[in-house]
Amino acid sequence: ARGVGGETGVAVTGAMRRACARTFFLGTTGDGPGTGLPGSVSRSRPIMRILELGKFYLPHHGGIETLLRSWCEGFVRQGAQVDCVVANDAARTCHEVIHGVRLHRHASWGRVASTSICPAYIGSTRRYPADLWHAHFPNPLADLACLAGPRSTPLVLSYHSDVIRQARWLACYRPLLRRLLERASRIVVATPRHLEFSPWLGAYRAKCEVIPFGIDLTRYSGTEATQ
Repeated sequence: ARGVGGETGVAVTGAMRRACARTFFLGTTGDGPGTGLPGSVSRSRPIMRILELGKFYLPHHGGIETLLRSWCEGFVRQGAQVDCVVANDAARTCHEVIHGVRLHRHASWGRVASTSICPAYIGSTRRYPADLWHAHFPNPLADLACLAGPRSTPLVLSYHSDVIRQARWLACYRPLLRRLLERASRIVVATPRHLEFSPWLGAYRAKCEVIPFGIDLTRYSGTEATQ
C-alpha cells in the first residue's frame, strides 16, 4: 500500500480499493467487470498482504463470521496473502490454513461483555506483517490491536453496527472508539442508513464508503439431483 497525505490519513491504493470493492460485492465468486484482476490468480508473490481481524471463524456460525470467510477467501482468490486473526474458544493457540487463508486462533480464557479475554490478539498487528489491515467493528480486541500496531499501515474498518447490547459500557469504550475511527483510513458500511443513523460516523463521513454485503452464489447452486 502507498501512503498518501490528506485529512483522511493514509489512503488505500486504487488497485486495493478496486479489489476490495469487488470482493465485498461478489464474495468468493470469479471474474467481475472493470477490475483488471482475475478471479483465481497464481503468483509467485502476493499482490498484497492483508491482515483480517475478526472475532471468530468457522466452525462458528454467524453473519459476521460468514462475511469474514467470504472476504478472506475472496482476497486469496484475488492473489493476496491473507492472515486472519480470531479468538479461539479454548485456552490454546492454533494455526492452520483453510482454503488458502492463514488462520490464527489465539488462546482465550472466557468472555466479558461478549469480548474474548485473549491477550495475544492485541499484538497481532505487530506479529503478522501486512500491507493493510481489515478490522470488523464492533470488536474491542481488534480495536486495541489496530491502535497498538504501526501507524504507517492503512486500516480499512468494516463498521457492521453501533454498540447496542453493551451500551452500558460506552462510557468506558467511547475514547477507544473515537481513536479507532480517527485511525481508520477508510470506513466501510453496508448501507447509506448506517451513515444516516449512526451517532458516531457523521464526523467521519468523508472517509466512509458504502459497499453492500456480497453473497457467494456458489453456496446456493443446485446439485444434479435437485436440478
